[in-house]
Amino acid sequence: MKTVRDACQLEPNSLSVKPSDHIEQLDELITVEANGAAFFDKTFITQGMQDLITEGTEHFKRTAQETQHKAQLDAQQVQLSNVPKT
Repeated sequence: MKTVRDACQLEPNSLSVKPSDHIEQLDELITVEANGAAFFDKTFITQGMQDLITEGTEHFKRTAQETQHKAQLDAQQVQLSNVPKT
């Protein structure tokens, strides 16, 4: 019985392929396409990718809400510190 090494014949460029050549550069897609639609036109969204996108979006949403709430509290403190003490 042949080993895998004996049974397979490598393509000439198979060892020169870099994984980074096959990874989308999302920042480039967004700037070139202006909205990133090209990425979604050629990418099948798996459940794992959907979960990652959803969780990431929720994280940014929570962070923005927390930042807004903190800014409101800071503004209230400034207003209260400007109230004359009687």
